[in-house]
Amino acid sequence: MMETIANVVTEAQIIYVATDWSIFWATLGAGILTAIATVLAVVLTNKKTAERYEQDKERQEKTNAMVVLKPMIKFTSFGAIIGSLIRNDIWERVLLISGEDGFSFFDDMEDPRYEWSKIFSLKNGVYFKDVNSLLIKTSSVLISESGERTEYKTSNFIDLLRSMEEVVFRMYGTEQRIKIKGYEEKRERFTLDFKVDIDYLTLAGQQVKYEYEAKIVDIPKSKEVDGVNKEYYDFRTEILKDGYAILDEVTIPKNQKATAFRNLQDNAQVVGDRAAYRNEMSGREQGRAMVAELGGMLNKLPDIISWIFTSYDKSTVTSTEEISNGEPPTQLNVEDVSEH
Repeated sequence: MMETIANVVTEAQIIYVATDWSIFWATLGAGILTAIATVLAVVLTNKKTAERYEQDKERQEKTNAMVVLKPMIKFTSFGAIIGSLIRNDIWERVLLISGEDGFSFFDDMEDPRYEWSKIFSLKNGVYFKDVNSLLIKTSSVLISESGERTEYKTSNFIDLLRSMEEVVFRMYGTEQRIKIKGYEEKRERFTLDFKVDIDYLTLAGQQVKYEYEAKIVDIPKSKEVDGVNKEYYDFRTEILKDGYAILDEVTIPKNQKATAFRNLQDNAQVVGDRAAYRNEMSGREQGRAMVAELGGMLNKLPDIISWIFTSYDKSTVTSTEEISNGEPPTQLNVEDVSEH
């Protein structure tokens, strides 16, 4: 029975399936394109990730290397600065720079370094971070009460300012200082307009621009001290600008010639043994403090003696026995003391 049914199946009923090569190649091409697109996407993603990583790394390096210098106006002398280096046991460099006037104001003993001056200070107060290629430009204008103007400009370049090091310089030139002495003799009011522009590079090669501007008015005054009229100058400082900006491009000229400077630490080394010097200075300061305190007590001594005699009433005597027993003191007449 089975053979009969198989014989019934004719050749016309056999279905032949032909391969559609267009579909095959289309499917294969789509797969290849998908694979290529996937590879390109991975490559591009990795490249963007790498670029983003490098950008983040560079940004982090710039952030870690960032240093903002600390500006300060000091009314002191260079001798006092040298003394503070010794007393406070400071060993970092303090660089003294000048303009075309040179260092005669510091070296010439006829113009002592202990003369009080208006000194501008720039300090790198960040630990373990240096700055380099410092370009410092200053402009100061001295204006008298009568309107006389005297200008002074400087431009200095320092190769390196290490961590915790400091740059100091006068806020006026020699000619202006002579003018100031004349104004002080005539008890004349005067004003100093001071500007400083500082450009420097961090260790990451990033340029920072710092701008500082101040106005200092010196006003003659007088006051009476111990019956003596004492004349002095009271100076008032207004900070007009104090800020910095990070530049996208480096504008500091290359191969800039460094300015000659003096390291005030060299002058501090003259004392030799700093510890002995500090102990001596500490002893002197303590001695001056004791003398001042004793002087104040001696000045008050007449008042104390007067108060003692005023407070003591000869008409009353207190029984020490009653005080020792905790009883209230009994007032006795001086005339009756002999009877007891």
